[in-house]
Order: sequence, then structure tokens, then C-alpha cells
Amino acid sequence: MLKKNTQNKIFSIISHDLRSPFNALLGYSNFINENFNQLSKEELKSFIAKIKNAAQNNYNFTEQLLKWSLTQQNGIIINKELCSLNEIVEKSIEIIFPLADQKNIAFHKDFQLDDKAKGYFDKDIIFNVLYNVISNAIKYSKDNNSIEIKTYTKKQYLYVEIKDHGIGMSSEQLKKLNQNNDFNDFNDFNFIKNNNVYQGGFGLTYAKELANLYGAQLVFESVLGEGTTVLICLSLEDATLEKDTKTST
Repeated sequence: MLKKNTQNKIFSIISHDLRSPFNALLGYSNFINENFNQLSKEELKSFIAKIKNAAQNNYNFTEQLLKWSLTQQNGIIINKELCSLNEIVEKSIEIIFPLADQKNIAFHKDFQLDDKAKGYFDKDIIFNVLYNVISNAIKYSKDNNSIEIKTYTKKQYLYVEIKDHGIGMSSEQLKKLNQNNDFNDFNDFNFIKNNNVYQGGFGLTYAKELANLYGAQLVFESVLGEGTTVLICLSLEDATLEKDTKTST
């Protein structure tokens, strides 16, 4: 359970998580508005299809987020059910894809974890952690780049590894992020991009607190100017996998 300010935190989560999907819709519609006379019918049709898909994804995501928030009014509750970790990762990518598409960022997936392997996870919490980490990776990646997402097992842990090739973090920012355990302090995390300062730490610090609550770990590795890798570590014992998985050595 979280502290007494759970409702304030839930509101902060909702307001933060809803911004990114709607930014994609605004981006597509602004592009059409500014370039309408130069676009062919085929190009217009393509952008309209993107807007439709993004709107549908946003609707589904908003509905899921609001339903989840209603169940968490008195503290965040862990609700595990049998599901596929790969499917949760895929769903996170699907929801966030329009933002990546706007920057021409490709996803390279390496699912070493068997697609049919299922475990007992709280899919809403895992999804929220993944969504915030991937969203952050897109935000601080350069255009025309890629994000690598891998699932695998090693020793007693299940891993989701998310690697971007963006602006990265300084050693001071990385140390502060690894030490921080309360996303109320997210204003301490400033990231610099194109000479502008963004308050970018909320997604990662929130993801870290939520993962810690779940009993998982987030490990951050970063080099300024080269990119960031985030490891989401889940206990194999906690996952209780129903099918054997491929194990990395």
C-alpha cells in the first residue's frame, strides 16, 4: 500500500500518462493542417488512418487507466493473474507507437522469452512501468533512431531490457535516479535536449516506485550523449512461469 497521499499520486499518474498519447494525435493533426495543400490523397488517407488508430489506442488506454485508478483509491493493490509478459510488452509498444512514428523511431524486438510462456503478473502495474520507461526512451531519443527491447531470463530473474540511443544522462543524474525512491521528488530530474530543459524524471521515478512496490527492480545504465538502458527485473519465483523458458547464460 502507498502512503495517505495515494489519491494525489493517482491523479498525477493519470495526468502524466495521458499527455503522451494525445501529443501524437496533436502532432498528426497539426502536420495535416500545415501541409494540407501539399499532401496527396494517398498521403492524407495514410495520416487519417494513423489518427484513427491512435485515437482508438488512446481511448482503450484511457479507459484502462481510469478503471485501474478507481480500484486504487485506498492504496495500490497488487492483483496478479496468468498472462504473457511478451504480450504486455507488445501492448505497451502498440499504445506508444504513434509517438515513435512521429520521430521515425523503429522498435527492434528480441523476445528470447518463449511467446507461449505465461506467469502470474499484475499486468496493469507491469504495463504502467513499461509504458513510462518506453515513453521516456522515445522522448529523449533523436529522430530517425531506434529503441531495442529484449525479454529474457538469467539465473533467478526475468528481464525486460529497454535500450535507447538518445541523449543519455550524466553520472550525477544517474546516481540521483538510482538513489531516489519517491516520485514526489521528480522535479529534481532535469534532462537537456536542444538547449531546452525538460522535467523528464517523473516517468522513470514513478516507474521505479511502482516496480519496487510490486517487488521488482529497475536498474538504470546511461552514458551522456550515447543513450540509456533500463532493466526491469522480475523474480522467476514471483512470476511462477507455467512453461519452461529459454535461459540466457
